[in-house]
Amino acid sequence: MLRAMPAQPSFTIAEARPFTVFEAIRQTFARFYVLIPVCLAGAAGTYVLAKRMQPSWSSTATVRLLPPTVRPQMETGVQLPREEMPDPDTLANTLQELVLAAEGLTKLMASKPAIFEEYAAQGEKHLLWVRSRSRIQSRSQNVFVVEAWGRNSDEAEELARYMARATMDAYKKVLRDRAETLAKFTRDQAQQANKELTEHEEAMVGFLRANPALLVSAMDRDRRLATSGPDRMRVQAMLKRAGGALAAKDPALKSLMEERDRLNAELRSLRGGDNQASAGAAKLSELQEAKRHLSQLRSEGRGDADPAVKLAQKQVDRIEAELKQIKPGEGGTSAVEAKARARLKEIEAKIQKGIAKQPQSSPRLEAQWGEMLRKQGLLVKRFEGFNRLANAASFDNGLGLFETKDLTALVADASEPKAPKGVRPKLVFAIGVFLSLLLGIGLAVLVGRLDRKLYSTAEVRALVGIPLLAELPRQSSREALASSDEERVTTDQLISWSKKEEVTEVGFKPSDAPRGGGGGQPAVAGLLGEGNLGRLALPPHQETGLQAMQTSIVLGGLLSDEPVVTMQIRSVVASPPLAPGLFLATAPRGLGADQVRLLAGRFTDGASGSRMLLVAGWEPRSGRTTVAANLAMALAEARRRALLVDSCGGDASLTRLLGLRPEEKTGLYEQLSARMSGEQSAWTVYRIAESLSMIPSSSQQTPMGPMLSSVAFGDLMEQCRGIFDVIVIDSRPLSEASDAVILHSKADAVIAVMRRRKSRLDGLRQLVDQMDDRRIVGTVFNLA
Repeated sequence: MLRAMPAQPSFTIAEARPFTVFEAIRQTFARFYVLIPVCLAGAAGTYVLAKRMQPSWSSTATVRLLPPTVRPQMETGVQLPREEMPDPDTLANTLQELVLAAEGLTKLMASKPAIFEEYAAQGEKHLLWVRSRSRIQSRSQNVFVVEAWGRNSDEAEELARYMARATMDAYKKVLRDRAETLAKFTRDQAQQANKELTEHEEAMVGFLRANPALLVSAMDRDRRLATSGPDRMRVQAMLKRAGGALAAKDPALKSLMEERDRLNAELRSLRGGDNQASAGAAKLSELQEAKRHLSQLRSEGRGDADPAVKLAQKQVDRIEAELKQIKPGEGGTSAVEAKARARLKEIEAKIQKGIAKQPQSSPRLEAQWGEMLRKQGLLVKRFEGFNRLANAASFDNGLGLFETKDLTALVADASEPKAPKGVRPKLVFAIGVFLSLLLGIGLAVLVGRLDRKLYSTAEVRALVGIPLLAELPRQSSREALASSDEERVTTDQLISWSKKEEVTEVGFKPSDAPRGGGGGQPAVAGLLGEGNLGRLALPPHQETGLQAMQTSIVLGGLLSDEPVVTMQIRSVVASPPLAPGLFLATAPRGLGADQVRLLAGRFTDGASGSRMLLVAGWEPRSGRTTVAANLAMALAEARRRALLVDSCGGDASLTRLLGLRPEEKTGLYEQLSARMSGEQSAWTVYRIAESLSMIPSSSQQTPMGPMLSSVAFGDLMEQCRGIFDVIVIDSRPLSEASDAVILHSKADAVIAVMRRRKSRLDGLRQLVDQMDDRRIVGTVFNLA
C-alpha cells in the first residue's frame, strides 16, 4: 500500500537568481554561448581596425590674426556699434570650416597630383580622411596653430602650408563680412541723419518766415560773411526760401527779387544752358569731395606710393578733366553777360536796401536762431560722417574701413615632418580584445539575470521551494537502442510483460444477491466474487458504486443467472518499449532506473495513503509523459497493480510511447462520451504487463476538460480504485489547457515535472498558484 504524504505548506518560488560574485562568475561560464561570440567578434573587429591604421605624418604652421580696429578719423561725430570679435576657440572653428571646405581641398589636391597621389587613388575617401585629421587651434589671443596630417611628409607639409594661407584668406573674408555689416549700419544711419536734417531745416525756414526781423538780420549777417562752403550754401538756400515770404508782403521788394531771378536764369543760359550749369555744379561738388578725401589720406601719413592715395589722385584728375569739357557760350555773349551781371548787381543792392528798412530782431530771437544753427551744424556733421564711413566700407573690399589692412601675418611656415606619428596596432588589438571580453562578461551576466529558466539540480534546490523527488538523467536514442539482450531479459522478468491476448471481465450476478425486505420484493444483490467472473473481482466497497445498477435490475424484475459486466481488462502482447528516457525498459541497471525506483518507493511504503497520482507540468515537452510511464513501470516492478491513464486527448503521447494500438472506441474520450450519452457498456482497460494496465487516449484531437469533470469519469476512477493499487494520470500541459486543474481535485497527490533549459520559474509559480499546495508532494527534474 501507499504511504500517506504529509500536508505540504505554501511553497515559495524565487523571483530571480540571487546576484553574488560567485553567481556572476558561474553565469559567465554557463553562458559561454554569449561570451565566446562577443569576444571573437570584438577581436576580429579590432584586428581589422588595427591593420587599417597606418602611421601618419604631421606638419604645423603658425599665423597671427589681429583684431580689426576702425580708423579714428572715421568715427568723428558718429557712434559706431562696438561689435566684438568672437573668442579664439569659436573663431578657430569658423576658420576651420572655411579652410577645410571640400572645394578648396579638391582644387589643391588636383593641382599637385605628384604629392597627393593617395587622393588620385582613393578620391573622396582620402579627402574625408584629410578633413578629419587636419585642425586649427588657438594658442593665444591672436596666434593660431595649423596642424595637417598626411600619408607622407610632402603631403603633410603641403597641406599645412595651404591651410596657413587659406586661414589668412578666410580671416580676411570674416573681416569683409564684418565691414559689410558696418557699411549697412552706416548707410541706414546716414539716411536717418539726412531725414532729421531735412526736417530741422524745414523748421528753420518756418521760423524765419514767422520772424521777418530775424530774417533781415540773418540775411545781413550772411552778406557780410566772407567764408564759403557747404554749410553756408545750405544756410543761403534757407534764407532765399524764407526771403520769398518777406517779398510777398512788400510788392516793390517782390518785383526786385523776380528781376533777380530772371537775370540769374539769363546768365545760366549764356554759360551754356541750365543742364550744362547743373552738370558743372555737380562736378564741382564732386571735385571738392574727392579733394577732401585725398587730403585725409595724406594727413594719415600715407605717401604718394600708397595704392589708396594713387586711386584718390586719379579720381581728382578725372573730375578736373571732365570740368574742362564744360565750355561757356559762344558768339558775342561776353558783352551781354557783362551787362546782365551789372544789372544783377544793382538789383541785389536795391534788395538789400529794402531788407534794411525792415524792423530789427530782438536778442531772444537771435539766441534761438543761433541754437538752430548749432543743431544744424551737428546734424550736417553726423550725416557727412556716416556718408564717409559707408564709402570707406565699400572701398578696397571693405578693408579700407579699418585702421590697417595688415591684419594677418605668417609667423612660422609649414614645418618639415621628421618622423611619422600614429597608433600602435598591437596595443589597439589588445585593448579591443580586453574591452570585448568585458562586454561579453557583462552580457553573459545580464542574460543570466534576465533568464528565468532552470539549468541544474542545484538551482532547483535553491530557487524552488518544493521538495525534489527525483532527477532523471538524459538518455539519447542511440543509448536506448544500444541496450543489451541481457538487460531486456532482466526487464521482462522484473515487469512481466504480457505474452498473450485474453479478456478478463469484472462485474456481479444479480441472482446471487441476498434477498430481504417485504412485499415479496427481492433485496439488492451483492457483488460477484472472483470465482464467478475471473481472476480479478471488485472489492466489497464497490457495492455502493454499483448500487444504482443493481437496484434498477432488481426492481425491473430482471433477476437471472446472467452476470452484469462493468469492466473488461484486455491483455495484449507487449514488449519493453525502447524509447529514450524509459530507463526500466532500456537500462534497468543504470542511474536513471535507480532514480525512478527511488521515486516509486516514496509511494509504496506504508499501509495506506495516496492512490491516485497526477503528473503535471506547465510547459509542453517538459517530460510529464516519460515520468508517468517510468513511475507506473517502477510500481509494476514492485508488484503494485498500477493503472496508467492517458488524458492528453488527441496528443496520445503516452499511448504511442508504450507502443499500444487500441481498438476503435476504446479511448478515454470515446468511452466517457458513450457513458454520458446513456450507454451502459463496460469500461475497457488494456493490460500490457502483469501489474501494469492502461486506459489509452483518443486518437482525435478533442477537448478533454468537459469529460474529465463529468460524473462518468468520477465513476470510472472509483471502480479503478477498487481494482488497482495506484492510478497514474498523465495530463496536458497547464499552459495549453486546464485539464490538470480539474484532475488535481480528484487526485491524492500531484507531481510537478520540470525540464532543464525548458521550464521557467514563472511557469512553475503559475502551476502552484492554480493548484492546492497540500496536494503537490514534490517535483521531478528532467535533465533530458
